Amino acid sequence: MTNYGGLGMKKAPNNQRARHRSPIQVGITGSLASGKSTALECFQKEGFQVLSADEIVHQIYKKYALQLSDLRKNCLRSKAALLKLEKFVHPKVKAEVQKMLKKQKSPIAIEIPLLFEARMDQFFDQTVFIFTPKTQRLVRAKKRGMKRKLFDFLDKRQWSSLKKAKMANYILHNQHKYLLRSQAKHLARCLLQSSDKKKGDG
Repeated sequence: MTNYGGLGMKKAPNNQRARHRSPIQVGITGSLASGKSTALECFQKEGFQVLSADEIVHQIYKKYALQLSDLRKNCLRSKAALLKLEKFVHPKVKAEVQKMLKKQKSPIAIEIPLLFEARMDQFFDQTVFIFTPKTQRLVRAKKRGMKRKLFDFLDKRQWSSLKKAKMANYILHNQHKYLLRSQAKHLARCLLQSSDKKKGDG
């Protein structure tokens, strides 16, 4: 892989899904507590419209009067309950993301925890994976009040970091928040410049 600007930002090889629409549409993902929201914030500061899939999920819960705490308890107790919830929520999230992308007239970055697992990477021109060691992610999750049992449960529901990294167009490393911010801002600027150039060439 090629190193960009000495920032620890990597471009993943052999990815054939990258497209270049104008405006550009970017999908951001990462494992639990990896720094996805931080990266999304950086993209916003560089000029992207942004959206978090978590916001869509919370809107769905609110619309159907679902309580997150109760859902988590039920899912921890029963795999069937989790599968039922995912079957209910995931199609609605997909539909909302597609709706947003179709009407979007400016560059947009959307943070989606299950970007690859839910096959939503196909909706985007470029995909970005935030890599953070599991030990650091666990510490961050605990600081947010998450119990170890819930962290392990949710983390196991996602694909491995290695598998996601291989599928992404770009990989950002989050050993330190300032490093992630530098990488994310740099990448956002590069993607905007690339998109503008292709728009001009077209």
